[in-house]
Amino acid sequence: MNSGREQTDSDDEDTTRPRARHKPRRCSCCRLRRHVRVFDELSEEDLASDQNDMRQTVRLMTILLIPVAGFISVVLVDLFRSRSANRLAHAAETAFHQSLAVATLVSSLQVERGTTAMFISSGKTSAKATAEVSEAREATNRNIYAVSRWPTGTATTAPIQSMRAVRGAVETHRRSVIYGDVTIEANIAFYTNITLAMLNSMSDNIVLPNEGRIWIRFVAFNAILLAGDAVGIQRALGASFYAACFLSNGNLEWFKRLETEANNYMNQMAYYSETAMHAFRDGLAELDPLQAELAHHKRHVTNASYIQECETWSKADRVTNGIYFFGNMTTYIQLLGSLRKGMVCKIVVELKQMGAKEHRLLIIYSTTTAVVVIITLIITTCVRNMTERIGMYARMVARESAELRRERRRSERLKYRLLPPGVATAIKTDGKHRAETFDSVTVCVCDVVNLPNTTAMCTPTQVVYMLNQLHRLFDEIIGLYDAHSVETLTTGRVIVGGLQVSKGVKHAREMALLSLQLVQSFRTYRIHHIPKEKLLLRIGLHSGECVAGVVGSKIPRYCLLGDAINTAAVMESTGEAYKIHMTSATKHLLDEFGTFSIEQREDVGLMVCKIQKLSIPFSPFPNPLFHRLSNAVKITL
Repeated sequence: MNSGREQTDSDDEDTTRPRARHKPRRCSCCRLRRHVRVFDELSEEDLASDQNDMRQTVRLMTILLIPVAGFISVVLVDLFRSRSANRLAHAAETAFHQSLAVATLVSSLQVERGTTAMFISSGKTSAKATAEVSEAREATNRNIYAVSRWPTGTATTAPIQSMRAVRGAVETHRRSVIYGDVTIEANIAFYTNITLAMLNSMSDNIVLPNEGRIWIRFVAFNAILLAGDAVGIQRALGASFYAACFLSNGNLEWFKRLETEANNYMNQMAYYSETAMHAFRDGLAELDPLQAELAHHKRHVTNASYIQECETWSKADRVTNGIYFFGNMTTYIQLLGSLRKGMVCKIVVELKQMGAKEHRLLIIYSTTTAVVVIITLIITTCVRNMTERIGMYARMVARESAELRRERRRSERLKYRLLPPGVATAIKTDGKHRAETFDSVTVCVCDVVNLPNTTAMCTPTQVVYMLNQLHRLFDEIIGLYDAHSVETLTTGRVIVGGLQVSKGVKHAREMALLSLQLVQSFRTYRIHHIPKEKLLLRIGLHSGECVAGVVGSKIPRYCLLGDAINTAAVMESTGEAYKIHMTSATKHLLDEFGTFSIEQREDVGLMVCKIQKLSIPFSPFPNPLFHRLSNAVKITL
């Protein structure tokens, strides 16, 4: 069956077939182009579907990732802030540890400043002053080598910007004190410049976080440092007073100003750190005579009446009193130093706590960021896979829907071929069709008389091919007229006109013209593998009443019942080849057109007619092939 079908498709170009202009046949190239066009349409649909899926995926990802990106941005900002705070806390802790060594060195320089001033004021001859200076210098040397580097910051003294420069400057000054003529004021100014430079650089080196009470403690710490430096300068000036029993007016005013500055710094410390102030007062309480003795010594220095009393002392007593004053001031400075160390310890502890807190936050933010990123990647992957799967299902459903629509259109086309258009439309709309009664239809029964004998000379494949060509000829001609093929027989067809829409008696003319064209076509038709054999066609026509309806639901068939069908079959069976037999009922309908000449058959009592050559100003025939029918054609009824 397949080989016969392939041969049928390949041998469509038959020269014996009638040429119809209304419905040209489709060659294999046309079918190939049609399939390629369908494939291109499907490819374009798939491509458009893929692009639409991509756009939907991008939109969904954007909607999903915008809040996630915002959350990650906030977490990253907190992460970097916590990381910076952690680094800053560690750096500040390191700087404070370094500041302890620097503060110890500053204290040693302050002590050396006072002993050197007392040594200069004693005329460089006192053994006690010399011993005090030597001891202070040794302590200074140890503390200088304990500080590895100069505190990073803005040094106020340009020549001194490194520990090597400090060591060199101190050694040079010491030699100048011993072998040169250095005044007390120059000595105090030299050490004061170094200590202030180191204190300022140390303060600049400490960068603190803007959190907690660290800044408040640092301000109190800085106030203690400055108060200690002011008291140290007072210690140097007071020691020189006791050694020489004299202070110039400038130094005296300086001493008084330093007392005011020291008190202001202590008040500042008390304002920012009540704890440090309470500790300072407790320390003074433990050293109860110290505060009274310091006040007594300061009154000696600032009151001119004590100068005459001082001059009555011997040189040794002056040095002794100066060393005693120096010791009391040193004890006071050591008390400030202990406060400074306690403040540093508290700041370091708070910095460690802050560093630990920021470290925990750093771990939390890092873990949160990693978890959010991982979850986002997982969600993104799941959404992408889900979107791709949905897109795949959507494309599959679209392809199945397109295939279903194509099959539905193919089924509808087949239904419209099997059934009249009105009946097919009714079944499509309502799902059912009621039987109808037609008052006037024209039935045409066609039969190829010698087809059984002809098929006996052919192989099965040739029979299939011949039947295919034969019925395609029937279908092509029937499609040119307002007619419907009700029954397809092996050797012929049953054709009815007038079932579409009530058109009066036009169905008789349509069926007569269709019959004439069938006769003309079969006269010229040649079998491909038996070119000398002709197919003898008999046609019977009758017009009358009939009942038509659809039988069956799975494979519906349009059936006609009534005497009109039987009468047309009798007309066909009693007819002759290449002639059209019709009843008087059909003849009366054709007479109304005045274009047909019908003759009666005398041998059977029927009429035989000839169709004359038409010469009218308009063509009532829809098929141009009919205009070429110039010879008389007998119609057997």
